Parts: sequence; structure tokens; C-alpha cells
Amino acid sequence: MKTFLPHIALTVIIGIFAGFSFAAVNSFVLSEIDSFTLFSLVTGSGASLAACFAAMATFRTANEMKKQREMMSRPEIIPFSSINFKTGYMKNSAEKKSMENIIINIEWLELPSYSEGEPYKMKQAKKIDIPIVNIGSSAAKNVEIRWEFEIEKVIEEANQLASEVYNTEYRYFELDDNWLKMNIKKENTPFFIEKYVKKHGKTKKINYILPVSIDPIPITMKIPSVYCKLVNAILFFSFKKDPKIEPELPKITLSIKYTDIGGGKHEAKYVYSTSISGFPGITGYDEDWFAEEWLDVYGVLQCAPVYSQA
Repeated sequence: MKTFLPHIALTVIIGIFAGFSFAAVNSFVLSEIDSFTLFSLVTGSGASLAACFAAMATFRTANEMKKQREMMSRPEIIPFSSINFKTGYMKNSAEKKSMENIIINIEWLELPSYSEGEPYKMKQAKKIDIPIVNIGSSAAKNVEIRWEFEIEKVIEEANQLASEVYNTEYRYFELDDNWLKMNIKKENTPFFIEKYVKKHGKTKKINYILPVSIDPIPITMKIPSVYCKLVNAILFFSFKKDPKIEPELPKITLSIKYTDIGGGKHEAKYVYSTSISGFPGITGYDEDWFAEEWLDVYGVLQCAPVYSQA
């Protein structure tokens, strides 16, 4: 009915006018038309037209109401938009004040929210998870969530920075099949890090996610360790090159696909940008900071939606 009603109404209107025209012409030709016949034709046609227009208006109203109901019952899955974290670098030797003796910390730890008047305390060491909730009014089904970022481009950026810092063509990072390979030099090692990590790209599949009004506990999606390692490496090489300048860090995208209870497909993407909010080289560079055993780096991961489509 949704598809054919406008066409039916148009056909009826055309038929009425055609019938009216035929009757009028026929009457004139036969010289049998009178005022009563003409009045009957006009009023009959007018009533039919009014009925057709009323039907079309009713159809449009019903269609709009249906769209509003669909919008109100549609699920909407979104991630938390901002996560604070802490990472850093640990000195390999307390005697030498050199960044060649600093070990990159490969983990990102979540920072608690700050409330004015309360002491700022670190939570127990916890890897960063991105909470994800359904703020819609119906369940989302067949949910697929995955991280995406240009790993080849980020690897090249890290290797380029390393070559500038150490004046060498040595490649610290390479992709080997489904693994990110960390090449460790045997002599004059600038940092130590586990040799292999799984490449990003895993898809998390969930049968359904209920609205937050029904189930307030969010699902979580871990930040890929390969992304954290590469970002920390870029930070390391960048701060070694110039500790007073904050580098531009690679972005990472969270892709979410799901269907609603009516079978409609939905997709949304959220781009997360990583920035540094506190580091000795930014907040006030001083050679004395090398004397510390641990160099704290504070950052924030923030996102904005790229697009959302039904």
C-alpha cells in the first residue's frame, strides 16, 4: 500500500477528468447537456477529488508516524568519548642520564576521574577498556565491533623517526604475516619491548546489546596493544628528537555494525585521537627529570563520530 497508493490516487484523478471530459464533449456534441447534468458531473468529480486528496494526506500522516515509531524504537550504540590514561618510560640505569637507557612502557593504565576536593589517587594497574553502551530504546542484534587504523603508515612513521634519531636505516618495526615484529638491536639497544604482538583487526561479535535503561552495565573493547606499542614508540623517538615539542600521534577508528529488531542494518564509526596532557618535556623541560627512575606520561583518548547510517 505504501508503494502503490499515490499511483492509484493519480490514476483515479486522471480517470475522473477523462470521464468528465468525455461526458461533456459527448453532451455538447449531442446537444443534450443541461444544467442538472453539468452540475452532477462537477459535484461528482469534486467529491472524488476530495476523497483522493484526503486519502493521500492520510497516507502521508501514517507514513510519518511509522517513521517516528521506527526512530523511537531504533537502537543506538555509542562508545565513551573520552578516556584518560597514563604511560611512561623507566630508566634502565640510574647512573646514565641518557634516553638510550630508558625502557618504553608498553602498557596504558586508566586514570580515575578527578573530583575537586578529593585526593587524586591511581587505580590499581588496569589496561584501558573503552566502555560501549546502547542508548537507544530497543535491543541491537548481531553486533560487530572492531578497531581500524593504518598500521603500515604508523610503522613507517615510527621507523622514520628512529632513523632520524639514530642516523641509521635500521628498521625497528615490521609486519610479518599477522604479527607486528619488533627488531631488537644486539648492541646499543635504545629500548626493550616484547618481540611480537598480535596484529590489530580482531572483530568482537555480540549476539545482542540491551538498552542502557534495561542493562546499565556497558560492554568493553580493549585498545589494541599493537596501537599502544606503536604510539609509545613514536612518543619515545619524538621526545628523544625534541622533548619540547609534542608529536602528532596516529588516530584509531572504532567501527560498530549491528541490526535492529526489524532487520534494519546500522553502522557507525568513531575516530579516536590521542594527545599528551602531561610530560616533562612539555610541562617544563629540565635536565633533572632524567634523574627520576620513572618518567610519567599522561594522555587522553578522545573520539568524534565520523558517520552514522541506517
